[in-house]
Amino acid sequence: DHFVLNGTKMWISNAKLANFFLVMAKLDGEHVTAFLVERDFPGVSIAREEHKLGLKGSSTARLLLENAIVPKENMLYEPGKGHHVAFNALNMGRFKLGAMSIGPARQAIGLASAYGQDRKQFGQSITQFGLIRQKFADMAAHYFAIESMLYRTGHNIDGAFAQSDGSIDANRAAAEEFAVECSACKVFVTEVESRIVDDCLQVYGGYGFTEEFPIARLYRDARVSRIYEGTNEINRIFLADRLVRRANEGKCSLDAASDSFISELAGKAFQKFGKEQEVLGALSDLAILNLAEQSARLRSKKTGELGLAAYARFTNWANTQAAFAYQRVTGEAVNVPAPLPNSTDDLAEAILSRGEPLEF
Repeated sequence: DHFVLNGTKMWISNAKLANFFLVMAKLDGEHVTAFLVERDFPGVSIAREEHKLGLKGSSTARLLLENAIVPKENMLYEPGKGHHVAFNALNMGRFKLGAMSIGPARQAIGLASAYGQDRKQFGQSITQFGLIRQKFADMAAHYFAIESMLYRTGHNIDGAFAQSDGSIDANRAAAEEFAVECSACKVFVTEVESRIVDDCLQVYGGYGFTEEFPIARLYRDARVSRIYEGTNEINRIFLADRLVRRANEGKCSLDAASDSFISELAGKAFQKFGKEQEVLGALSDLAILNLAEQSARLRSKKTGELGLAAYARFTNWANTQAAFAYQRVTGEAVNVPAPLPNSTDDLAEAILSRGEPLEF
């Protein structure tokens, strides 16, 4: 009438506060099964708090299961199908982590904008210097792209669940439908978040490297985004492999498209699909850049001159990154399209005057 669970579960958020834990365990050494483990079950204990680099306001500890007694009715879903529970939770978690990561990026832009305009050197605000303005213009362009990805993917996920009849199987299918996009959002948004926060700390100069200013906390906290909900490395491996499997199932096409330079490169590169991790990583980068560029392009057509400027600047950067990824897969040289207008001053001034990313 019960299972006996043994093992340690690491990096559990809110472990010191939680009464219930979702645990994956192997039956017969191979069949992954999901359980709802309650705090007061015999054999369940919580270890000390982890001393983390960042996220100081979040409790993190490990769950210890030592001959833990778990009643049979606490098994979730079906024996041997715990991976369905885990992957569906991860798909949504990865998307939500991307959405969460956009917040610190926004806050960092606001802080750096205010500080930069207040900080004077050589008789003027440092935000008047070209290299500082370049940073703010890049922030505007990259933020526009990640926000576009998130809105588009979130809309698609909402649509998938709206068509569900609410059954377990239908909800699982809805959660799986955009798993590739969820991983793409997780990887790209967290990496752009880190880049934006890093540039914002640079605007502070030496003060940014002290705990006296709030940018230090954002810098520390941003680092973990590329690690949890599956490291960006494992997400890259999953993304490319999953995309090819969906194509083989007839659910998408990997043929070279002609609507952009990046989509054309991605289509050609996927014809050379291989299981080596370096190849999988480069293919995933092409897929991610394709989603970001396309999302930003579609949105820019509805957002006026600033949206078009942000899209153009982002595309200039994305095209060079795509060419590099393509070369890693194929070993072939490729000519990058002529750059679109960079609009450095227009984008920088738009950010600085608002004290936040572009609003539409």
